[in-house]
Amino acid sequence: MEKRFDLVEALLQLEEKEKRKYSSKVTLDSMAVTSVTPQSLENTEKVTEVTIVTEDRSIIPIVPFPFEALPQSLKDFVFKVAESHHVDPSLVACLVLAMLSGLIGNAVRIIPKKGWEEPPFLWVVVVAPSGYGKSPVINTLARPIHDIQRKLYKESLNSKEGSDESTETTFKQIIVADTTFEALADVMHRNPKGVVFWKDEIGGLILSLNQYKTRGDDKQRLLELWNANPWIISRKSKSLYIPYTGAAIIGGLPPDELPRIFTSSSLRDGLMPRFLFSHLKAGAVRFNRAGLEDPEKNFWAGLVSFCHFLPLREDERGKITPFGLSLSEEALHEFENTYNYFHHIKEYLSEEMKPFIPKLLSYCLRIAGVLFVINKALKKEMITNEEIDKQTLLDAIEMMKYFAGQVVLTLQLYKDPEKRYTRWHIEVLQTLYKLRGKVNKGLLLLNTISDEFNKDRPVNLKLDSRQIASVLRELGFAIKRTTGGRRALQWDEDRFNKLYKEMVATVTIVTQPDFSTVSAVQKSDHSDSEITLEGEIEVVDEG
Repeated sequence: MEKRFDLVEALLQLEEKEKRKYSSKVTLDSMAVTSVTPQSLENTEKVTEVTIVTEDRSIIPIVPFPFEALPQSLKDFVFKVAESHHVDPSLVACLVLAMLSGLIGNAVRIIPKKGWEEPPFLWVVVVAPSGYGKSPVINTLARPIHDIQRKLYKESLNSKEGSDESTETTFKQIIVADTTFEALADVMHRNPKGVVFWKDEIGGLILSLNQYKTRGDDKQRLLELWNANPWIISRKSKSLYIPYTGAAIIGGLPPDELPRIFTSSSLRDGLMPRFLFSHLKAGAVRFNRAGLEDPEKNFWAGLVSFCHFLPLREDERGKITPFGLSLSEEALHEFENTYNYFHHIKEYLSEEMKPFIPKLLSYCLRIAGVLFVINKALKKEMITNEEIDKQTLLDAIEMMKYFAGQVVLTLQLYKDPEKRYTRWHIEVLQTLYKLRGKVNKGLLLLNTISDEFNKDRPVNLKLDSRQIASVLRELGFAIKRTTGGRRALQWDEDRFNKLYKEMVATVTIVTQPDFSTVSAVQKSDHSDSEITLEGEIEVVDEG
């Protein structure tokens, strides 16, 4: 868990160097980003508008869920539930964290510095085919929550005996499954700690925003809910001021439905980046006779109970004062590095991916808060104003990196299947433009191209010679091998001129080459760029 970002230093150094700047506008529905790059090419003609979608996957890797970041007992429980329900354990892990975040609620705030306070609520969308098995897992995990809810309802019934007040509209709810925003306002008015909001198909919630209103503000309320901001509800019958809101939102969506539910407007207004996505694939399953035994059930019920009964501190005036979870000096150092890292790579990300970065960093803090409370529960220690330790923060960073990769998968669902040119295609062609004077006997060594291409680039944005060769082949160039075993581009002046003219026109770029098959290739310890090609050179077609 001591893994550090190796790009931080490189990116900090890059800050001092001249960078290419893009001014862009994005249309998520067509996945086209119009960018003007006035200095991207030397001696270009007047038209320099290029349409480009960067490949976020080459910058933000897609990684499996980091189960090692969970406490061992919770990890064992997650795998036991997954085994029992024949599902991916990452589904169980995401649901567990989200549910507990809603039960912890406004009892705590995560405070990395003065003026920045994060509530712990997580909004999770499970992206999986219909029939995957989400609902049975939810039902199992929600059982102890419903046990508490039944007790609260019974207590409300007993307290209202002999009263004309309607119990159905006044009992304290901690979990809701199907509600309107006006009804949710009443729920939070009675329970300022917050709720767990489960929506089997999250599309129903998103599509219902302002459905029955000509001038509705449901979407604005949902945006405010993410920050646990106050709500003001104005009705003909009565008005409500709800100073303390908050909900953990959990829902599912089939992958083919996601682009229809989260349209381009939900990216522009910030709704889509407020959700954490977890993609699951259906596969062949085999019946498993193992079920959940009483020890596992009791373990989960104990966690649920601990988080639910965290006290909501109120003063005599009714003002809530959450427990403050600050970061230890070491934890703050790790978060600072992570914050700087992601904001530096943000420049290289697609316009669609950029809005997710600030929210992911907020989620890093929220997840750290949830993990901290879980560890306290397992140790049977009560919460006070405390510091989140370094290891807990590092665990949260690993989870944030998982969710960042899941955003990349989410945005890939929006891509136009037509494939023309990629960002790498354009930047490699720019490199060829600079090196065209070094072509010797119709050849240009790949290491020469790679060295020029990688100048002043952060480490994980560099391409080795094999990756460069892959891009060149996609551009239609042939790769040859010299008698000395060196690989070189066979220069094609006509091909280069044709591509170069397209470079200074409008080009649609919708995808990136897949380097997964060569990512493990080690870079050479020496550079061929210093070698001069002299004499007769025998070349063979490398295909």
